Amino acid sequence: MSEIEVLLGESSAAAQKIPQFRSRPQQIEMARAVNDAIATDTGLIVEAGTGTGKTLAYLLPALASGKRVIVSTGTRHLQDQLLQREVPTALGLLGSNASVALLKGRANYVCPHRLDTSLRLGHEPVLQAELRRIQAWQARSRTGDLGEVLALEERSAVVPMVSSTADNCLGQRCSHFDSCPVYRARGEANEADLIIVNHHLLFADLALKEDTIGQVLPGVDVILVDECHQLSALLPAFLGTSLSSRQLLEAPRDAMRELRLLGDSDGLVLNAAARLEEAVNELTRALVGAAGGSAPDRLQQPAVRALVRRIDGELAELAAALERHRDRSLDLTRCCERMLRLSDRFATLSEPVEIAGQVQWFEVRERGFVLRVTPASFADEFRRWLDLAGATWIFASATVAVGGDFGFFQDELGLGDVRAVRFDSPFLYEEQAAMLVPDQLPLPSSDEHCERLVDYCLPLLRENRGRTFFLVTSYAAMAEVAHRLSSAPGIGSICVQGAMPRGELLAKFRTSERAVLVATYSFWEGVDVRGTDLRLLIIDKLPFLSPADPVLQSRERAYRQAGEDGFRRYALPRAAIALRQGFGRLIRDEQDEGLFVLGDLRVFSRDYGVVFLQSLPHMPVLRSCERAVSLLKARPAGAGATGVSEGDDAEGRGASEHSSGVGDSLRTSTRGETLG
Repeated sequence: MSEIEVLLGESSAAAQKIPQFRSRPQQIEMARAVNDAIATDTGLIVEAGTGTGKTLAYLLPALASGKRVIVSTGTRHLQDQLLQREVPTALGLLGSNASVALLKGRANYVCPHRLDTSLRLGHEPVLQAELRRIQAWQARSRTGDLGEVLALEERSAVVPMVSSTADNCLGQRCSHFDSCPVYRARGEANEADLIIVNHHLLFADLALKEDTIGQVLPGVDVILVDECHQLSALLPAFLGTSLSSRQLLEAPRDAMRELRLLGDSDGLVLNAAARLEEAVNELTRALVGAAGGSAPDRLQQPAVRALVRRIDGELAELAAALERHRDRSLDLTRCCERMLRLSDRFATLSEPVEIAGQVQWFEVRERGFVLRVTPASFADEFRRWLDLAGATWIFASATVAVGGDFGFFQDELGLGDVRAVRFDSPFLYEEQAAMLVPDQLPLPSSDEHCERLVDYCLPLLRENRGRTFFLVTSYAAMAEVAHRLSSAPGIGSICVQGAMPRGELLAKFRTSERAVLVATYSFWEGVDVRGTDLRLLIIDKLPFLSPADPVLQSRERAYRQAGEDGFRRYALPRAAIALRQGFGRLIRDEQDEGLFVLGDLRVFSRDYGVVFLQSLPHMPVLRSCERAVSLLKARPAGAGATGVSEGDDAEGRGASEHSSGVGDSLRTSTRGETLG
């Protein structure tokens, strides 16, 4: 018996120590593949279907190797989950005392200097009380991780007041440097055997060479990238130059904070800062309304150009006004340096880019905009990163292949020569799930599509008594779906993304009567709702990128110039992977059952539809609402909840036993209409 089987087999340590553990051949084979890759110092790409237990499958051989390891995952929540759940389990199975460090971006840690500054400035009573609460917590905290502060939301206005950025950090010149949580966390990471990071931190370090984990990477032997399917969309942000409206506004705000501490209210600075903020807000509104054409064309529209020139001027005036205060404090010196850098970068990013292979684009967000110039293709640069790191790279995800083919992922990241292996999910989708594609809906391009889809699904929602995720591809669709559901009789609580923090929204969904959660892409992955709380998943349409997406346009243009079909090489595989992620919310363990509704006839009426069908698990396909309702009727009344969480699949654990009503009905009435 191999060491892997001793750890994960039927009579293994895992079977003895993990409640309801189930040995899975896929998990054992994946662990062997990871072990071989580490032992031979060769790269590896792994697709492990939901339920495989991929986290333990890569952690066990990585920790057993005795090498220094970085594990990078998609979100900070998953970092915490690794640290609190999977890593202790793996260490326990191995009997290992390997040291572990969690490292997040600096905005996640309290900055003692900025907290003290904010308290000294004084604020209105509610805000000042919140700052005092954070101060009391800081005195007790070992890590300084703001995620430990109860009821402190990530988007709270107080967070930037008590945390630092690379722009405003004083570094070793700060009087709090020796007790700084950021540098303490980095020091611990430098000494650890296993370092848990997230993708943003890992790739920001590689791309920008900020002193974030640069001291860790050279001494690391293995880099494990979980949720690696995210890289294609994530990497462009790190492989170029960018500037956000938030950066433009934070420097003058920091300068005014410092002047207030010095008892100075320089009218020139205050007026210049106010004019800059007004111009930046106007540019945000103008970019929202700059419709049509490519991003460079929209940046050249007369109204936009006028605001760009105005911001150029305001930045120069503010820099000049601040220069008089440069030597009054270290913070003001840093602010002056920042203003000059921001002015230069804004001038560069707001002018047309005429460099071959570069793409100019912008994002408009809820609180502002981001200007970007990035490479049209990043395969060569990414491969250079891998070589420079001097480590064994292992990429893992539940959804990285398209119809069993890894070509898209390998081409995007320059990994054509890296071995790729695939392990299917142990779930019996043919018995646990069914797919309904309504045959009475207009195409998604129709103005009536959203309304008709909601009306079509109302009998399903009522029969299912809520317990539904309604996932959409745009904020406009989310608003319309939520509005129509809220006025429909027989529908219970409508939980809409953005109405409250993510964790609270999931808790409300679990505990509310007849709940329907309506959300966009942020809920298509990383959410784990098991058992009878979720039995119906509706996705409005195939998740193609917008044709106006500048990166999409540049990639498809490059493929066309090479004589290839850009749609099939880029847009189609990205959409297929996204659909797999969305579908993955429905079946989370061997006991789960449910119905998947895809409101897009193109999956059957277009020749490319077969790519989506081949990428989804094999399951029965229905074409009528009546038949779907009859399936849901088999579900027992008053079924209880079995749990909601955010994260990945369980490591070989079973779930609480609950009725298999939908599966029973599928087994008796839909056999023979299998997707795939």
